[in-house]
Amino acid sequence: MSRAEEITERLAAALDRIEGAVTAAEARRDAAGEIGDIDEGAAAERVAAAEAERARLAGELEALQSEHVTLRETTDAVSERLDAAIGELRTVLEG
Repeated sequence: MSRAEEITERLAAALDRIEGAVTAAEARRDAAGEIGDIDEGAAAERVAAAEAERARLAGELEALQSEHVTLRETTDAVSERLDAAIGELRTVLEG
């Protein structure tokens, strides 16, 4: 698994945790029948932490995608140069 795929999976997991926290809070509210029974401070802290993690992971993903493009360009350039060198060697050996 590439680093970009790993970051993407971590980002998806963070979003799933946010959705899970919201769903759990809604379920507790519905079960209690009152919004006052929910520890809103703790839920808000968890959501804020998950959002911060999501932002961090999104930044890391963007950096990795940029690095991937750079590496891909470098790989393509090296491949072209190797192909040209191999072609020249074949010409020398055959001629």
